[in-house]
Amino acid sequence: MRLLVWLILGVLVYLAIRKNTRTPDSNKPRPTWTADEQNSEQHVQAHSSGKPSETMVSCAQCQVFIPSSEAVRRGTQVFCCDEHAQQFTAQ
Repeated sequence: MRLLVWLILGVLVYLAIRKNTRTPDSNKPRPTWTADEQNSEQHVQAHSSGKPSETMVSCAQCQVFIPSSEAVRRGTQVFCCDEHAQQFTAQ
């Protein structure tokens, strides 16, 4: 019986020490990029879709951001759909 108690106590001490000696993920160093890697064609292809970025606009009714090319415009106001444009003008 004593042996079992000592064995359990040893396992608990081991687990406590192991838990305290681990480094959290936030302390791990981030990967660094050299100037050559940042400018390489391979890096650009891996980190971009190749499409030019587009301006995002906010709907005047629901404040959801949508691409400018998909926006519905009524005067100076911008909306995400015709329904919101109608609701906004009815107010």
